[in-house]
Amino acid sequence: MQAQLHDFVPVNPVAAGTRQKSLDSMARWTAAECERMFVDAEPFPFDSLVGHPRGRVLAIPGKDRGTRGAVMRALHASPAWIWQGKSFAALPGAVEGVGINRVRWYWRRALFPFRTYPTASVVDGNPCFAIDYDIPQNPPRVRRIYDEVRRVDHGLYLGRGMARTSKPTPRLVLWFALDANTQDAPVEFDG
Repeated sequence: MQAQLHDFVPVNPVAAGTRQKSLDSMARWTAAECERMFVDAEPFPFDSLVGHPRGRVLAIPGKDRGTRGAVMRALHASPAWIWQGKSFAALPGAVEGVGINRVRWYWRRALFPFRTYPTASVVDGNPCFAIDYDIPQNPPRVRRIYDEVRRVDHGLYLGRGMARTSKPTPRLVLWFALDANTQDAPVEFDG
């Protein structure tokens, strides 16, 4: 069942400048803490996530604690890390948008386009922002990727990165965050 656009009006708008979280503070969360925060996160106007927000991988289930977790957090926080974030485009009032991942691999470029739309979460049924890689431009393996995003603070979004399987609910692969208050250099993409 598709959620309606009016479902994405913030229930508790946060005033600019009163952010309580950052990519750095979120990077300390375990996968379990990300799950709890995602459940409590709020929906948002679909066309408000546009531009080139900075991104960070937060946690990978089973690799989010101890020395392994510390190494992963340091690696993902490094400016040399390959994935830099996602770029989004949507017309005001639109119910579907487009985007692409920003990566750094010898030179900065864009890879793996996606479409975006408001929907009900495949995990808990509540409103979320879908990032869907099932489009013809992507190779079959990438087309299995499906992300869900909710807002956790002013301009700060938490994402559940999943892979579609033969089961009804996709498999959780990783948690990521997007900081729309920190915009990266634009990349070219069909949007």
